[in-house]
Parts: sequence; C-alpha cells; structure tokens
Amino acid sequence: MSSQFQLPSLSQATFATAVLATAAACKIGLTPPNPTPPTAPKIDPSASALSKFRYTTTNGTFNNFINAPIGFLALHTVGLALTYPNSPSWLLRHGANSLNPDLISWSPSTAIPIALILGVGLPLRLIAYRTLGKSFTFSLAAPQNGLVKTGIYRYLQHPSCTGAAVIFVAPMVLFYRAGGALGCWIPE
Repeated sequence: MSSQFQLPSLSQATFATAVLATAAACKIGLTPPNPTPPTAPKIDPSASALSKFRYTTTNGTFNNFINAPIGFLALHTVGLALTYPNSPSWLLRHGANSLNPDLISWSPSTAIPIALILGVGLPLRLIAYRTLGKSFTFSLAAPQNGLVKTGIYRYLQHPSCTGAAVIFVAPMVLFYRAGGALGCWIPE
C-alpha cells in the first residue's frame, strides 16, 4: 500500500491553520483567566436547578468536557483537509461515502463559524478579561472595585457572556456535523 505524498495546496494549508487557531481560541476562551477564589461558594444540595447548572458550567471539568471533543474533531478535520481528496481509509473511517468537501475546506459553512470565533467570540472574551483584570473569575461574585462601566462595559452589559455564547455555538456548526469529521466516527 504505497501512496505518494502530495503537498497540500495553499487553500488546504490556510484552512488547516485556521481550524487549529479556532480550536486554540475555544480553549483560551473557555479557560478561566484567574483562579477561582478560595471563598467561592460551593453548591448547596437544596439549590435550584439553575444554580446547580451555573456551578457545573464554571468548574474546570465542564471546560475540559467541552474542549476535548473540539480539539479532537479539529485535529481530525485538519487531517482530512490536508489529505483531501486522497484521504487514507484509516482517516476516513465511516465517512468515506458521506464526507462533505465543504466541511473540510474553505466554504461559507466553515468560514462563517471560524470568523465568528476568531473575530467576535474570542475578542469579546479577551477584552472582558483585560477590562476586569483579577476581578474576572468564572464564579459568581460581586466585583471587588464596584461595577465597571468603562471600556467595552460602557456599550455591552455582559460582553464575556456574548463571547462565550459564540464560542459554544460556532464550534457546533463547524465540527459537529455528520458530513464532516464527526461523520467519520458514526457508523452507517
């Protein structure tokens, strides 16, 4: 089984680089910039379901649960993108017949989520991190120096939440589609 190695095109290489940058942006955007304060409240067993959800989504385990599949599918997408149209069968797995080339190359289906993550989601998160400094944690707490009304907070009340929403939804559109890398893992 000898196959000749073929260099990827510029389009394939830039797409692969953008996918890796997107996965890294998701990791950065979903990682707490400051450690959770030791006085952070623990979950009360009698708390409401919403309070339990807030606690669950602000700890490190949840972030790893979200980031691990994004990283895995991003690496698989990169492999498919760099080897397409001659992707080896071990990389295609179950996706040999259902792989959509638009999901492993530059197309509106991939460019829009990548642009949203790199151009909207991550910048909003990083601006919020920088504006609040050490006061920014993933736990719910009153600000140390009072309510911030300067910088981006002058125009948008919860920029970090807006950025997080983009970072949660856009990777689903980019990676969690049956015609892309995920489909290679789903038996027909």
